[in-house]
Amino acid sequence: TKDNAVPVEHSRLFTSKVKVKHYLEIEDDHRLSNAFKDIVEKFL
Repeated sequence: TKDNAVPVEHSRLFTSKVKVKHYLEIEDDHRLSNAFKDIVEKFL
């Protein structure tokens, strides 16, 4: 695996940012954004 090349925490943070951006571009809905925000905060 390439986990040694990139810190796991960094990968998770990067992935979460990409998902948030992608998610907000598709669904610009405050209710969904708030629900997704709660999920993201759990990773942070």
